[in-house]
Amino acid sequence: MINPTQYQQLVSASVRAAVMTIKVPGYTEEDLIHEGYLAIYRAEKSFDPSRGVKFETYAGRAIRNRIIDLARKSGVTPTQSQYEIDAHGESLESEVERIQLMERLQVALKTCTATEQAIIATYLKGQSYREISEKLVIDAKKIDNTIQKVKKLVR
Repeated sequence: MINPTQYQQLVSASVRAAVMTIKVPGYTEEDLIHEGYLAIYRAEKSFDPSRGVKFETYAGRAIRNRIIDLARKSGVTPTQSQYEIDAHGESLESEVERIQLMERLQVALKTCTATEQAIIATYLKGQSYREISEKLVIDAKKIDNTIQKVKKLVR
């Protein structure tokens, strides 16, 4: 369902988000990471894709709920503001999507020429077409064509 690298990135991002908002006395960060792995393992077993929810969102919620349960068992009652992380699921989902996009971009760049790679690298640094054109001494149309080509490859 989810490859091991994404699995680790998912746990790490989820635990970091949960730990930043909820303090659990008696638990180290390593303990919480292990709890995150347990939560994702259980989430994989109970995940139902037919419900229209992405696994990343579902797993993020499972981890958050696991951390909240640990806090409660430790005698800490998290307030709403401490665990109000509705955006957490979306930011986690966005982080996983960003990682997948970067992996696809790396694959796409392997098919590009050195000039096209330079165009994309400069573009990703936030340069405008005009700035890229001046810096690399390339026609703006070539820059646009290259960027559109790579966007199609990444999709």
